[in-house]
Amino acid sequence: MLPFDNLVSVCANSCSPNEVKAAAMVIYEYVEQRQPEYNAPNIEKKVITDMVKLILNPNVALPNFLAMEISCPPLVWMDHLDVSA
Repeated sequence: MLPFDNLVSVCANSCSPNEVKAAAMVIYEYVEQRQPEYNAPNIEKKVITDMVKLILNPNVALPNFLAMEISCPPLVWMDHLDVSA
């Protein structure tokens, strides 16, 4: 299992700011709330955090998403995983 903070870090380190913005636009098309605006550093990490919270929220109905480009998946190392369960 990939802990929340590690998931956010992996995504933030492997996605460009434009990719994060595009993903957020797609996610927020399916929810009934506005995307928050951030003016501080680490904007991408904050946006990714919001997206992961929405995706994990059982009260939010999102369609299934599939990866279109799998030539360069994000790197996930053993130290990112929680295998204690």
